[in-house]
Amino acid sequence: MKSIRSLRFLHNGATIGRLVDYSSWFGRQGNRYHQAHVRSSLLFSARRCQIRGRWERYCSSSSVTAQPPTAKRKEEYICAHGHRIEDPYRWMQRAEDKDVWKYIEEENTYTSSVMKEASELQEQLLDEVENWSNLDAVCGDDFEVVGNYVYYTKSGNDYPVYCRSPLDSDEEIPPEEIVLDVNHLADTFGYQQARVSVLKLSPGATHLAITVETDSADSYVGHIVKVGVQDEPMYLDTIPDIFNIEWVTDDVILYTKAHNLRACQVWRCVIGCTDNTDELLYEENDDRFFVDVSHTKDRKFVTINSNSKTTSEVRVLSSSSPMGEPQLVQARMEGMEYYVEHHDGKFYFLTNHGGATDYKLMCTPADTTLLSDWREVVPARPGGRVVDMDMFHQGCVLAEKRGGVPAITVVPTDKAKDTYSFKLPTWACVIKPGANTTADTSGYRFSLSSPIHPEVEFEFHLPSKQLWKQTTEDSPVVPDHYVMHRLMATSQDGTSVPLTVFHKKNVVLAGKNPLLVYAYGAYGEDVNMNFRPERLVLLERGWVLAFCHVRGGGELGRQWYHNGRLLNKEQSFQDLESCIAHLHGAGYSSPGLTAACGTSAGGMAVAALCNRSPALLAAAVMKVPFVDMLSVMLDRSLPLTAQEFQEWGDPAAHPDVFNYIKSYCPYHNIKPQSYPAMLVTAALDDTRVPYWSPLKYVAKLRGLQQLTSPQSSNNQEQMTTINQTEHSNDMSIRKNLLILQVHEKGGHFGHDSHAVDSEQDAFEYAFLYKALGLSMS
Repeated sequence: MKSIRSLRFLHNGATIGRLVDYSSWFGRQGNRYHQAHVRSSLLFSARRCQIRGRWERYCSSSSVTAQPPTAKRKEEYICAHGHRIEDPYRWMQRAEDKDVWKYIEEENTYTSSVMKEASELQEQLLDEVENWSNLDAVCGDDFEVVGNYVYYTKSGNDYPVYCRSPLDSDEEIPPEEIVLDVNHLADTFGYQQARVSVLKLSPGATHLAITVETDSADSYVGHIVKVGVQDEPMYLDTIPDIFNIEWVTDDVILYTKAHNLRACQVWRCVIGCTDNTDELLYEENDDRFFVDVSHTKDRKFVTINSNSKTTSEVRVLSSSSPMGEPQLVQARMEGMEYYVEHHDGKFYFLTNHGGATDYKLMCTPADTTLLSDWREVVPARPGGRVVDMDMFHQGCVLAEKRGGVPAITVVPTDKAKDTYSFKLPTWACVIKPGANTTADTSGYRFSLSSPIHPEVEFEFHLPSKQLWKQTTEDSPVVPDHYVMHRLMATSQDGTSVPLTVFHKKNVVLAGKNPLLVYAYGAYGEDVNMNFRPERLVLLERGWVLAFCHVRGGGELGRQWYHNGRLLNKEQSFQDLESCIAHLHGAGYSSPGLTAACGTSAGGMAVAALCNRSPALLAAAVMKVPFVDMLSVMLDRSLPLTAQEFQEWGDPAAHPDVFNYIKSYCPYHNIKPQSYPAMLVTAALDDTRVPYWSPLKYVAKLRGLQQLTSPQSSNNQEQMTTINQTEHSNDMSIRKNLLILQVHEKGGHFGHDSHAVDSEQDAFEYAFLYKALGLSMS
């Protein structure tokens, strides 16, 4: 099955994995709880139509200008707790204002004009990006065995085709059955976009439940598909406005529905029922909480999970009584988190109960779930992060990050004192649990990857304690002339902050290498270190790539996260400053050759760095950055604002929170100083970071730039390409480079198109070359 991608059958179980990701076996998108990536806009369907109409009209304009746009300043203010803060670009938050769309068109036109001189370099970089893209195409395993079938994925016209073949076939080439052709689904229902986000097989493999993202604004439709039909696909049920879905039995499902992007209802549906009366089973009324549904590994129970950023509550529905009432496991207690699995008549809990910040494993008989009956199985081990928990007959497997490095721990369920860990390859930076669809197996499947190493599938054989690497004839080959270094920087309060650095072996540490720094530091999530082939383009060209594991992220456990949230947020910025200074001191680069990149909440960290310490770098790429957080967090009418209070605080209710956010909010702390060159992006369909947040930020920077450096735009347009050794003489010119890209489509997570993503990568890299004054030849 050469060049066929694996069909990953998702096992959420009731595991910690829900903290990280509840999406599907492929195309993981991040979860709706701890990776909300910050915000939502007010772009509902009617308004999006209005937006696109204006977009088409303005983009058809023949006016072309090479001058930086000037946004109107209007006398508006933010008033709270006795403060009256000027907000001259607040009008951009009103989608009905025609000046908003005029300004967007002017910024996009200006960006195209500024980057025109780098068009040849963009083409060259695009060729290089596409040359490496074949590595991504062959990453991952070729199949997934579930029951008596092997499941796999093939490429279709626009979307994948999911197939299966019987394992017991005597034929040389086993017969192939199409389980789901997403191209046919899109044509049948008229979807302009059909990105499968969740795909789950029923317990008896008779039906398939899927959710499909039909636009870029977190809008999903559920479908139930009959499996084993020889002719046309049989679509049994269609469920609009769905978030997630789970099988109870082969003919009963639970699914979640959302209000204002918050999954808050759980419904029960009997497949094929003609009276069309789905039952509301549970509703979450606390707007800080999201609900999700999943099943335990042994499929004995379906769990209904209510989670906020810091608190959880679980109900279970027995698969033997699919029409029964869910039973509460443990009532929510503020600050207590727990996640449920089931094995051999016992519930197992991954929990922070009793002050176990980085979680411990507990269990209790399934017929008594009182907290007083919970017994410790494995104590908490500070400084680590549990990525996932998987239950097998032979033991419980914990996929972890220990000291920021992937690790696996096995807990024998019948003899917990014999708990052990085993070593993983030292090059690994990311661990991703495999499907592991059944508890009755001897092997735990998972994959490892790093920014320079494509995903490799492994299986740990539990009885023999041996690690097996799975290889195929088309396994990707990456040049072996890259190196990785794990470093430690010292932050301003003395805390040691990890960095992971990559470069070619022949790079000389004399401060003359271009450096790109990545940061995130929010929601307890790691900075993205998944393999992305386009990064090899920069490495091959002599760049150094550095990933800063600042507080607020999850690399060193939950306490590391808590130390960078709420009234500790400034520590994220201090860590980032210290990491970059450490890299400069070690000779990896120098300020004039350094760029930083951040997305969403990571973009906020980079923007804060530009306000605080602009001399540390020469360029910044901020993708859909959350830069006007004060305005957003004061507006409870926006979807998801209440859920974010536990991450950032509630500035409307608490004066100390208001003052603290005001002190670091990037938009409200722009000041008269020289800033690094900047590329800022926004998306009209973004339902997490409102399109107007980056717009306001750029408009304010642009206005200040024009006031403090009136000739900067002319100087910038006259800039010629320079040799790397000459770059330090032209810093003042390049620091005034400021461009904004507003994408009509793609949403918060970008385009569902490899070609468009590759073009964007090439554009961003060309910007970096222009901003740093590197040779474009």
